[in-house]
Amino acid sequence: MPAVKALDHSAAEALCSSFGVEIVPYNVRFRTGVDAPPQICGSARLQRLIERHGEDVVWKALYALLNTTYDSKQLQSAVVSALVDLLLQYPSWGERLGEFCDVLDKVKIGELYDMCRNAPGVDGGAPKRRVIFTAYLEALLIPELEGKSLMYETGMSQDTTMGQGSR
Repeated sequence: MPAVKALDHSAAEALCSSFGVEIVPYNVRFRTGVDAPPQICGSARLQRLIERHGEDVVWKALYALLNTTYDSKQLQSAVVSALVDLLLQYPSWGERLGEFCDVLDKVKIGELYDMCRNAPGVDGGAPKRRVIFTAYLEALLIPELEGKSLMYETGMSQDTTMGQGSR
């Protein structure tokens, strides 16, 4: 008989309850309606994120998602994971959480997530939604939050790159 891993989800449950987010098992459908609270599947994934990266960064990701014009009360754990990935990669974004939320408001997260869900997988496998979503969000948010293009990060200026192809 294989060993069963028992995971303590208390930190994830406490974090979700502090935001008023209801954790729904994977086999239960999200409730819809005006009076339905925000809901999420995947307390195990949230717990793993908390254990790996700390409660602070997961709190910031949930805060950002819940304080934007996200077009659904059904929070996807892949979206939360993607935001955690971005906040880990760009820690200054977490320090400017208000600005991060404002820029995130410009992105239609639900549509972007659906596009990622329907993306082709690798070698016939399911698409890695979190990875695809993170890449799209990063491409959309960098120009707004970093205030410069990738060209400037490499030390090149626009003047030196413009004239090279015409010679």
